This record gives sequence, C-alpha cells and structure tokens, in this order.
Amino acid sequence: MNLFVLLGKAEAKLETGDDPYFNEATELVTCILRTEEVLPYKRITLNGGLHQLFSGIIVAAYEAETSIDVTSRHTATYHEYGFTTKAVGWLDKAVTKGLLLSPYEDKAKGALTIGPLLTTYLDDLLA
Repeated sequence: MNLFVLLGKAEAKLETGDDPYFNEATELVTCILRTEEVLPYKRITLNGGLHQLFSGIIVAAYEAETSIDVTSRHTATYHEYGFTTKAVGWLDKAVTKGLLLSPYEDKAKGALTIGPLLTTYLDDLLA
C-alpha cells in the first residue's frame, strides 16, 4: 500500500486513540526503532509525535498485511503531505538495519516489507 495512504491511516488511528492495540504496537515499534538507532533520541519531546507517526505507518502496514510502497524519495513530496522530510533517511536506516526489507540493496525504494524482527515482536503482541 502506498506510504502516504498508510500515513493517513496511521494519523487517523493515532488521533482518535481508541485502538489500544494500535497504540501499544506503535509504542513498541518506536522503541525498537530508537534502540536500533533508526530514530534519534535527541529532541524526543519535540519530535516524538513524528516518531510515533512513522512507527504507525509500519504498524498500519502490518495490520493490513501489505507492503509499504515508497513511490517517491523526493523530500518535497513528503513536505506536501505534511510529513517530515527526515522520513526518507529513517526508511533508509530501517532498510540498512534489516527492519524493513527492500528490493534495492540499501535504499528504501519500491515495495518494502516488514523485517523478521519487527514481525516477531508484533506477532507476539497480538498473541
């Protein structure tokens, strides 16, 4: 599913806050991404919402059992959708760390699938 469609779904779920599983899964993914140094620790109070939204995209893709389709790497496109331009770098780091799997070597491009580490933790949370 397109990254920006998943962004809309994640944003809607996080705004309503009425899905405790989604909220907990998003927190878990955010913690994993910070531990793996995909998301920075600096200025968490300022950027924590963006980190949650980024993690929410991954959880929304997991729930929909779909890939995260990165159709653009242009930061202007991310800005147009009201999302952080840092997302491209975060996606690249997630691919480099094996948290997301890409058909391209070290680039977040095309259909990204959720890697085994994140899948295992999200499966355990659901059980």
